[in-house]
Amino acid sequence: MSVNITDKINHAIALHSSGKLQEAEKYYTEILNEAPDNSNVLNLLGIIKLQTNQLEEAKKKKKKAIEINPQTYFY
Repeated sequence: MSVNITDKINHAIALHSSGKLQEAEKYYTEILNEAPDNSNVLNLLGIIKLQTNQLEEAKKKKKKAIEINPQTYFY
């Protein structure tokens, strides 16, 4: 049985929330391989990049999330 994208996102968020940043980053990246225009996942990956002091990468991810979904106010 395959795991759907929503389940993957929920798992990644749980890892992220528990401080398992490397594991969460891996899941977010896998999700983006399947759904490269998922602005929420791009934003979350940008947050991990901020948390790990990868500021240029964070900026790129957040910028792309905003470009994809400019109506979202919390990116």
